[in-house]
Amino acid sequence: MRFYILLALFLLCIQVTAQKNTKVKMPKKPLSAKVDMHLNRPAVFINGQPQASVIYGLTDVPGGRWSWEEQAQHNLGVFCERGVRMYQLDISFEQMWKEDGSLDISLAQRQIRGLLKACPDAALFFRLHVNAPFWWMDKHQEEMVAFADTIAHPRLDYGLMSPILDDPQPRERVSLASEKWVKESSEMTRLFCKKLAKTPEGRAVIGIQVACGVYGEWHYWGFAKNEPDTGEAMTKHFRKWTREKYQNEVELQAAWQNDRISFEEIQVPDMNARETTQGIFRNPKTEQFAIDYYRCQHQLVSDRIIHFAKIIKEHWPRPIITGTFYGYFFSVFGREVAGGHLELQKIMESPHLDYLAAPQCYVPNARKNGEVYRSRGLVTSCLLNKKLWLDEMDFDPNLHFHYDKNFPKTLSAGRAATRRNMIHSLLKGMGLWFYEFGITGMEFDDFHLKYIPSRGYWDHPALMDDIETIKTIVEDKMEAQEPYSSDADVLFVFDTQSSYYTASLFNKNPMTVLSADWGTLAAYRSGIAFDAIHLSDLEKVNWQQYKAVIFGNTYQLSKKQKEYIKEHIAKDQRHLIWLYAPALVEGQSLSVEAVSQLIGLNLKQTTLKDKVRLALAQEPSQYLAKQNSLICEVSKEAFSPAFAVADEQAIPLGVYQENGQVAAAYKKLDKHTSWYIAAPNKEEKSNLLRYILGQTAAHQYTDDPNAVVYAGWGLLFYYNYFKKEGEKRSVHLKNGKKITFTLPNRGCGVLIDAKNGKILMQGS
Repeated sequence: MRFYILLALFLLCIQVTAQKNTKVKMPKKPLSAKVDMHLNRPAVFINGQPQASVIYGLTDVPGGRWSWEEQAQHNLGVFCERGVRMYQLDISFEQMWKEDGSLDISLAQRQIRGLLKACPDAALFFRLHVNAPFWWMDKHQEEMVAFADTIAHPRLDYGLMSPILDDPQPRERVSLASEKWVKESSEMTRLFCKKLAKTPEGRAVIGIQVACGVYGEWHYWGFAKNEPDTGEAMTKHFRKWTREKYQNEVELQAAWQNDRISFEEIQVPDMNARETTQGIFRNPKTEQFAIDYYRCQHQLVSDRIIHFAKIIKEHWPRPIITGTFYGYFFSVFGREVAGGHLELQKIMESPHLDYLAAPQCYVPNARKNGEVYRSRGLVTSCLLNKKLWLDEMDFDPNLHFHYDKNFPKTLSAGRAATRRNMIHSLLKGMGLWFYEFGITGMEFDDFHLKYIPSRGYWDHPALMDDIETIKTIVEDKMEAQEPYSSDADVLFVFDTQSSYYTASLFNKNPMTVLSADWGTLAAYRSGIAFDAIHLSDLEKVNWQQYKAVIFGNTYQLSKKQKEYIKEHIAKDQRHLIWLYAPALVEGQSLSVEAVSQLIGLNLKQTTLKDKVRLALAQEPSQYLAKQNSLICEVSKEAFSPAFAVADEQAIPLGVYQENGQVAAAYKKLDKHTSWYIAAPNKEEKSNLLRYILGQTAAHQYTDDPNAVVYAGWGLLFYYNYFKKEGEKRSVHLKNGKKITFTLPNRGCGVLIDAKNGKILMQGS
């Protein structure tokens, strides 16, 4: 008997010792954090010290979401060994908010302990999903979203899956207009902050990202292909919003051209009311009903984001960073009005938000090796408004397994792509996080998911060498106190407010995609470096920097903005490039004359019936002849309204193949040159914008039409994808130096010191 007692005591001692050995050491003091300007760029400060904004994050998908599990531990440790100290983990009210009204934060604590076990001095950002739990939705069906074009599909409630897995579908989700949800979820947010901040684990938290909407990215539910939100909660909210905008029903009836409508009878627009009557555009006089609804919806989303961020700021007991997914402008699939992010200026102006974030662009031409990495948002506007932008890197380097004969080639291409992605963000003066889908067995392939054996996307020494090297380059610049500056001398100007006047229904507005997505792709392939801003930030720009300015979807311009353009931009022999219909929305009408007055070229409206193609005139066609690009493909279907140049003093660049009318032209005016493209094209081989930029004073780093360059912070990155090794390429620096190098492998990326021409990274 004594033997068994001694044996039990011995085993108990072993267990206690093991628990002590595996116990995670908590931070002795709480971390405090903020985002502030440092060396002319926004930076994360932890306990008063600026950091290189490089973060590693786990996904929300089962198999890769819990920090304490084997695969997660390994990959967290891999990044920790390379000096990464900031991390992001997901947590959801679905996992914490119980039906009895309590909030159990033990899972959040366990997430932090798992992280600290892998990286003892880690600092954590939580992505907090404030969605209503499924049990809550079951109890409050009257608070659900409804759709104008379909019935909400029942949620999937079986199997092991992420709570947000099916978000893009028109599933049962709580309406963002629900006052009951926002009240109760707000209380849970307060409770989460108060409870977690008091724990030892909470000492490691430096930031909370507020997440809701599709995938936590604040797109309205079902927006990708469907039209929200006709539910009871949104109807109540729309009535309230309308009362606040219009002082009385007489004013409402006049605005909506409906002498029978009353505040109590207001309904959310049905599908017929969401159709546009002027082709791509809404008539401001007769379609104010739909314009008001979409403005109401977007203001609601931005208000919810600010509301939750404010709660976090007020109820976390020490300085904390707050952020959100917002500001998506590129690669929104033409669904800007249905569920994009149109109230960017309000978010930028909020003191309760420190950073904006988004995954990289997925389309068009964005994910394969050799294509252009680009941020989803107007990053330079973030810089001008002192907000940090964080790119989410969910890009799979697509490494084959080591036993595959093609592994060396895929490794070289994967390294180049990883460099390209990181360097783009950092040369824009911003930051990034690596978002780990790899350990879940999930992989994106042309925007479709497929499953592969689990591994970390970046779990290879060569990739981690590059990540560490690039992070060190940033840290060296910070240590040397080298101020950030953009080296771009071309500026794109885009708008979000103009979208309220454009078509919302699926595939009804090709022009914003052409000017934004394809227009910037053409600029990337033009050998120049450019920035992109929101229209509302015009007055914050240093115009001495930019030699050419491209106005994208600026369909509505105020009188003040037009005067500012005339006085401050259309001067100094600058080149202004206008796409499609700038200033077309004029008060309560659509005015071609207003466009003509703004751009300095006379326009007329024309009719197109077939697919739209431009035949280039001799001047640009000679420049582009070696690319076999005499015809520009614009769209497979006609669109309206369409415009043509009717100005004898303008020099034609191209005509509509269908009717021979001038679709692109330019005119030299007293203080500037005005270029106009009525139909921005998407055929990369016929890069009309490349020709135009070549005629300006913008510096062209390379004449290689297949190359991409990024420039900023005194660095230049050249990226190309080619079939043969050993080819020579060159770049021309702004100081006159010509740097020549040999392309050693596919997907070559070359990082160059733009001051002395020294090659900092090349090959593998």
